[in-house]
Amino acid sequence: MLIFEQVTQQNIHLCQQKFGLYTEEREIMIGRYEIKNVLVDLVLNDFKKHKFDFKKQMTFWKLFAVYQHVV
Repeated sequence: MLIFEQVTQQNIHLCQQKFGLYTEEREIMIGRYEIKNVLVDLVLNDFKKHKFDFKKQMTFWKLFAVYQHVV
Protein backbone atom coordinates (compact mmCIF):
# COMPACT_ATOMS: atom_id res chain seq x y z
CA MET A 1 0.00 0.00 0.00
CA LEU A 2 1.30 3.45 -0.89
CA ILE A 3 0.42 6.39 1.36
CA PHE A 4 0.55 9.90 -0.09
CA GLU A 5 0.22 13.34 1.50
CA GLN A 6 -0.77 16.57 -0.22
CA VAL A 7 2.10 18.83 -1.26
CA THR A 8 1.86 22.20 0.51
CA GLN A 9 4.08 25.22 1.06
CA GLN A 10 5.10 23.67 4.38
CA ASN A 11 6.36 20.36 2.98
CA ILE A 12 7.45 21.15 -0.58
CA HIS A 13 11.10 21.36 0.53
CA LEU A 14 10.89 17.62 1.32
CA CYS A 15 9.95 16.71 -2.26
CA GLN A 16 13.33 17.01 -4.03
CA GLN A 17 13.97 13.73 -5.90
CA LYS A 18 11.06 12.02 -4.09
CA PHE A 19 8.24 10.10 -5.74
CA GLY A 20 4.97 11.90 -6.19
CA LEU A 21 1.50 11.56 -7.62
CA TYR A 22 -0.41 13.90 -9.93
CA THR A 23 -4.18 13.53 -10.21
CA GLU A 24 -6.71 15.36 -12.32
CA GLU A 25 -10.11 14.50 -13.69
CA ARG A 26 -8.82 12.36 -16.56
CA GLU A 27 -5.18 11.76 -15.69
CA ILE A 28 -3.08 10.07 -13.03
CA MET A 29 0.72 10.11 -13.15
CA ILE A 30 3.45 8.94 -10.79
CA GLY A 31 6.85 10.57 -11.19
CA ARG A 32 9.76 12.12 -9.35
CA TYR A 33 9.86 15.73 -8.14
CA GLU A 34 12.60 17.97 -9.54
CA ILE A 35 13.23 21.36 -7.94
CA LYS A 36 15.34 23.92 -9.83
CA ASN A 37 15.56 27.41 -8.31
CA VAL A 38 11.88 28.22 -7.63
CA LEU A 39 10.40 25.87 -10.24
CA VAL A 40 9.02 22.49 -9.21
CA ASP A 41 8.11 19.78 -11.73
CA LEU A 42 6.75 16.28 -11.29
CA VAL A 43 8.64 14.36 -13.99
CA LEU A 44 7.74 11.00 -15.49
CA ASN A 45 10.32 11.07 -18.30
CA ASP A 46 11.89 13.47 -20.82
CA PHE A 47 8.56 13.86 -22.62
CA LYS A 48 6.03 13.99 -19.76
CA LYS A 49 6.03 16.35 -16.77
CA HIS A 50 3.69 18.66 -14.88
CA LYS A 51 4.60 22.04 -13.43
CA PHE A 52 3.69 22.34 -9.76
CA ASP A 53 1.15 25.05 -8.91
CA PHE A 54 0.01 25.89 -5.37
CA LYS A 55 -3.32 27.09 -6.84
CA LYS A 56 -4.23 23.53 -7.82
CA GLN A 57 -5.41 22.09 -4.50
CA MET A 58 -5.54 18.30 -4.16
CA THR A 59 -3.63 17.74 -7.43
CA PHE A 60 -0.04 17.10 -6.31
CA TRP A 61 0.89 14.51 -3.69
CA LYS A 62 4.19 13.19 -2.33
CA LEU A 63 4.88 9.63 -1.33
CA PHE A 64 4.80 9.59 2.46
CA ALA A 65 5.11 5.89 3.27
CA VAL A 66 4.98 2.39 1.86
CA TYR A 67 3.17 -0.26 3.85
CA GLN A 68 3.85 -3.89 3.10
CA HIS A 69 2.47 -6.81 5.05
CA VAL A 70 5.15 -9.44 5.49
CA VAL A 71 4.08 -12.97 6.27
